[in-house]
Amino acid sequence: MKKFLKHVNEEKEQKEEQFETENDKKFKILNELLKKAKIKDLKANKYTLEEVTNYFLIVSKEALNTIIKAHSGDIIGSVFSNEIDVYELREIIVDIIDEKRPTEVEEKKLHKWLGVNSGVEVGTDNIKKTDDFEKLKGLKDYKIVTLLKDKKEKIETIKIAYEPGKITKNVNIFTKEIGQFEDKPVIIITSCFPGKNGVEVMERDKFALYGYYFCSKLPEIAELYNIED
Repeated sequence: MKKFLKHVNEEKEQKEEQFETENDKKFKILNELLKKAKIKDLKANKYTLEEVTNYFLIVSKEALNTIIKAHSGDIIGSVFSNEIDVYELREIIVDIIDEKRPTEVEEKKLHKWLGVNSGVEVGTDNIKKTDDFEKLKGLKDYKIVTLLKDKKEKIETIKIAYEPGKITKNVNIFTKEIGQFEDKPVIIITSCFPGKNGVEVMERDKFALYGYYFCSKLPEIAELYNIED
């Protein structure tokens, strides 16, 4: 009986392999790459895979929603427009990666498209640059506290002004290469946000050294400057 069941199971597996499509094989290989990269919350399938000119991009609706939420609302930093949803952001990202070469490719296989004109208004750039270092010196300091994975706090000090940002069509896309498939890099999105100012500076602590400052019309910044509505 056991031999019979083994024979039936083997025959079933052979039939399943025969009906496995080329896309099924592709998704299986890409999911192995995701597994090796220890990325558990993303799967390659017909809804998440985009094949463009020079890349295979794996991006989920959930990941894009997380990105939009991280750069929306009352935050210190550039924000997406309320009109940008996960579908439009996906289209913007795919079009840029398909049509434009990356601005930078680092040794750690980080592919970046920095300050690229998307052709549509994506949000507000709340970072500005000035050559007037006296003005910069007169701006208030503001501390940004970020909770790291090890639960330690990272504190960065920036210069901030009580003024509005500028509507922008520019966007920054950060991706990570997790392997190669059919001679193309396979990439996932690690971050994306509007704007073009300050993208060449990695640490916000150093923004002021290059003449960059943040701007905001939030009540807490008005309070910082003793401004009453």
